[in-house]
Amino acid sequence: MNAADPNATRPRPRIEPGRVGFDLFLLVIVGTLVLTAFSLRPAAALVPLIIGVPAALALIVRLVLDVFRVGRDYRPEPAEELDLDADDVAHASVAELTRAARAEIEEENKLDPTESGKQRLFILWGVGYVVLSALMTLFVPPVLGLRTWFLPVAFAAMVVILRLIRIAWWKTLAISAGLIAVMYLLLVVFLQVRL
Repeated sequence: MNAADPNATRPRPRIEPGRVGFDLFLLVIVGTLVLTAFSLRPAAALVPLIIGVPAALALIVRLVLDVFRVGRDYRPEPAEELDLDADDVAHASVAELTRAARAEIEEENKLDPTESGKQRLFILWGVGYVVLSALMTLFVPPVLGLRTWFLPVAFAAMVVILRLIRIAWWKTLAISAGLIAVMYLLLVVFLQVRL
C-alpha cells in the first residue's frame, strides 16, 4: 500500500473462526444463564442477572469486534529475526528493539500441534458438558430430588477433565466432590436456585 495513494485501501484481515467460535460459545452459556434467571424468584435471579447481563453485553461487543475486526489488527506484520547481543542493545534504535520484541513474542505465541489439540479437546469438553446437561435434563428424570442434571453431569465432567490431565484417582474424586459441594452450597443453599 502506497502512503501517497489516496485510493489505496488496506486489505481486510480474514475472520478467525476460533475467536468467533469461542465468542459464540461463551455467549450461548451466558445467554442461557440470563434467560434461566428470569424463571427464578427475584431474590435468586439478582446475582445471575448482575453477572450475566454485563457479561453478555461485553461478549456481544467482543463478537462484533472479532467479526468485523474493528480496531488494531491482532497479528502485526511478521517481524524479521534480529540477533542483538548485550552491546548491540545499548546502541540499537527503538525500531530495532521493537522488531526484536515482536519476533520474540511471535515465537512464544506459536502453538505446537499437541497444545492446539489440547485446546480443541478442552473446548469439546465444555460443549459436551453443556449439551449433555441439557439433553439429560430433557429426556431423563433427574436423581436425588434435583430438577436438572446440572450437578451430576458437572461431577462427571470434572472427573473426566481431571483424569485427562493425569491427576490421581483419589485426588480427582476429592476435587470433583469438593467443587460440587461448593456449587451446591452456593447455588442451592445460599442463592436458593432450584437445580
